[in-house]
Amino acid sequence: MIKAVIFDMDGVIIDSEPLHDQASKLMFERMTGRAGDQIHDDLVAYRGRTERDFWSHMREKYALAALAEELARQEEEGFFEILSSSPNVRPIEGIAELAARLRSSYPLALASSSSHIVISRVLARLELRNVFAEVVSGDDVQHGKPAPDIFVLAATRLGIDAGNCLVIEDSHHGVAAAKAAGMKCLGFRGTPHNRNDLSKADLIVHGLQDAALLQLREQFALQL
Repeated sequence: MIKAVIFDMDGVIIDSEPLHDQASKLMFERMTGRAGDQIHDDLVAYRGRTERDFWSHMREKYALAALAEELARQEEEGFFEILSSSPNVRPIEGIAELAARLRSSYPLALASSSSHIVISRVLARLELRNVFAEVVSGDDVQHGKPAPDIFVLAATRLGIDAGNCLVIEDSHHGVAAAKAAGMKCLGFRGTPHNRNDLSKADLIVHGLQDAALLQLREQFALQL
């Protein structure tokens, strides 16, 4: 029985991945003089993982001089600039309404690989901070997705057994983390550019139309 719902953020709450990609590509161009599109495959491969993991990989692959932590910090600054200057930043269609409906019956948590400062700024921009009883960041765990640590910690903070949690995820690494934690998982393709392999999820939906909500109710016996 589902007793709590845990949301990922990037690609579930907000279509922020193009913004992160833009920030990373611009930073790579500035540091190396190479075309930013050169790192497209690297960005796709690290969907759902922490910025620290991504920049550790980049540092090794492209012989970047700065430490991964510093590279991640610089990328965050670029992301904040893009986020603040983008006029049409809003929650992914239907997700705020779904969270509001779920919140009346279940405690909700947000578990994102992003840092706490990124999560805080995104939720503030979207006016969604009060929706979640708990917020867990990749900063809070030693091992990021696809390890289950972040979801296990979210369940612990909610006081709910992992087996009674449903995770909403849009990435291959996120789905793997949810299943490794022993949780049910909804694979969510809320954006047209999501090409992640979500096949290990218990259910995959391509949006939150009425038919998808019916599938959710039937698959997980959710009160919606």
